[in-house]
Amino acid sequence: MSHRFGGALVVLVIISLFVRPQLVAAHEVCFPSEKTSYCLSDPFSDYWESNGGLPVFGYPITAPASEVNADTGQTYNTQWVERTRLEDHPENAGTPYCVLLGLLGKERLGQLGRDPASEPREAGAKDGCLWFDQTGHNVCNIQAGLGFKAYWESHGLKIAGLDKYSQSLQLFGLPLTEPKTETNANGDTVLTQWFERARFEWHPGNPDQFKVLLGLLGTEVRGGSGPPPAPPAGEDPCQGIAAPPTGAEITPVCMQAGDAFTTVGAGFRVAEPVGIYVSGPDGGVFVPAVIAGDASATPEGQYHLKAALAAFSLPGDYVLTLEGVQSGQRVTIPFRILPGAPTGIDESLLPPSINGEADPLSGPRGTVVTFSASGFNPLEIVSVYGTYPDNSVDGAPFQVRATQLGDVGQNVRFTLDETYQIGVYATTFEGVDSGRKAIMYHRATP
Repeated sequence: MSHRFGGALVVLVIISLFVRPQLVAAHEVCFPSEKTSYCLSDPFSDYWESNGGLPVFGYPITAPASEVNADTGQTYNTQWVERTRLEDHPENAGTPYCVLLGLLGKERLGQLGRDPASEPREAGAKDGCLWFDQTGHNVCNIQAGLGFKAYWESHGLKIAGLDKYSQSLQLFGLPLTEPKTETNANGDTVLTQWFERARFEWHPGNPDQFKVLLGLLGTEVRGGSGPPPAPPAGEDPCQGIAAPPTGAEITPVCMQAGDAFTTVGAGFRVAEPVGIYVSGPDGGVFVPAVIAGDASATPEGQYHLKAALAAFSLPGDYVLTLEGVQSGQRVTIPFRILPGAPTGIDESLLPPSINGEADPLSGPRGTVVTFSASGFNPLEIVSVYGTYPDNSVDGAPFQVRATQLGDVGQNVRFTLDETYQIGVYATTFEGVDSGRKAIMYHRATP
């Protein structure tokens, strides 16, 4: 009996030598194939899931690969996602800093020829805002409880031992600019603030939880390019631009980003709507910031436009396209953006509103714009009038009454129908007794 038992034991030992242990699959996070063909694996998958997931990081756009970090010169296992770059730092193994984020806000500004160090410091801390003395910028909300401050404070890396402020700082870094209206890579003109590791965008038409969105810096930095090299000394930087078709022109044909230009195209049907878009040197297509434009083609079949590209636009060759909605007539007009700041103010930006606000700041014709203002006498009668993109002025057929606090709440709304011009409008509220004014700027887009 003991002999047979011993034989069985030997057999079991021999079997155990040839049965391999079952491998535990690495933690992978994969996505629908129509979104991306890439998966996230350790350590990036845990990091992605623990610190915000899709809204904070976006989908992966590469597989993990060894890449050299330009700041340190060291090679790290790296994976790019839509909004940032994830780096595996083995020297930090066993700590919460095994995965580090790239400084993509700073990198993208550099690609666009913008030096964060040259951004002017703000005068000082503002009430209700976060003040960062290191860079001289505030982070504020845009409306009650919503905006960049609320988003910054409510998101952060989940690192034990760090307070909420430090967790947010680890995720986004310091602010590099003050908020400005800019046009992003998708062509959306939105209030924008840049941080070391992120770009905050304010989308007022979205539901509250999505009014602040993060820019796709991973996609932009990985696919973006910097300003082209300067031409040799003595060479005309504006030479070689193709001529527009007969009856079309743009003035100037060569300019800095942020400078206003005027253009005209011909051959459209009388009174037909005309679409507008620009193709850039990086292959992007977007709508420029319109300053003024015809509501539709003139009786002569022409369409006139005044517009500007955002001051951070890449230098290079662009094509402006005017396209008749009914006729399909397409007029393409080449122009060039040179390196450097605007020759004057950045015409792509809306002037800052005074004693009031418009919501949204821009939108296509048909958008309902709501206005609110303050600073009037209690219960004062307030007149309302608008200044159009062509500088004509039209008074509203009504007046409103201020509250006991001197406010005009969000009870004044306008809808710009298809007969209105595109471009920048100024809506003015003026107290009949006090003469005090509130001026709110907004943009009607094609």
